[in-house]
Amino acid sequence: MSNRKIFLPLAINLLFQIIGFTQTNNTVEIIEKLNESHLFGEIVYKQKPTKGSQLLLESWSEGTVILKNGFISNNNLLNYNGYIDQVLWFNSSKVRTVILEKEAIHEFSLFDTKTKDTLIFRNIEAKVPFYSLPPSFFAQVLYEGNIVLFVFRQIIDAGIYSYQENNSTFEIPIVKPRNLYFIKLANNDVIPIKKINKRSIFNALPSEKDHIKKFISHNKFSIKNEKDLIRIINFLDIE
Repeated sequence: MSNRKIFLPLAINLLFQIIGFTQTNNTVEIIEKLNESHLFGEIVYKQKPTKGSQLLLESWSEGTVILKNGFISNNNLLNYNGYIDQVLWFNSSKVRTVILEKEAIHEFSLFDTKTKDTLIFRNIEAKVPFYSLPPSFFAQVLYEGNIVLFVFRQIIDAGIYSYQENNSTFEIPIVKPRNLYFIKLANNDVIPIKKINKRSIFNALPSEKDHIKKFISHNKFSIKNEKDLIRIINFLDIE
């Protein structure tokens, strides 16, 4: 066995069975060496089928992975699967996809070829009342200062799709994107923003309501999209 592969604990194999990836009986759990850093992961043999994309980007993106131990791995082909909240790496030399070990990752970046933006995702732990969130999740950082604005770009179930094949009926989940926005204040409180509109922002930050109203009125704009939300958070951060 080469130095590039070692067996990982049985628990990881069980984990990926739970999250919906099926594997052959001779599945090999591995540590992949990317550049000078080691990233723990497991080969993807078959992805759970869905109607609708599970991926953030339409194609593989060049990106960087920063591990919690400080190692940095550059120039990797990556994508983010919001259905299982995992980072995928495509090993072009071996033509295979690997799910990277989530607990080892601090941060990763993707380059969006459509917008020409570099998207930064961070492994975040946040407890928010009335929100059923995993213990940790990858969230895109939209703004970072004394106040941090981030979004959990989930892919969620939205129904069942039935189809016929070889005289048999099959059912697979219909999936769609759902964005959950959160503000992390300087005191580390995490506040959800239910929708991108004035009412939701006022409800999230009632003490700043008058300041936000004046800012919107003075600059003559409405809050309709992420750019508007980022603009509001930037204003509050430097106010």
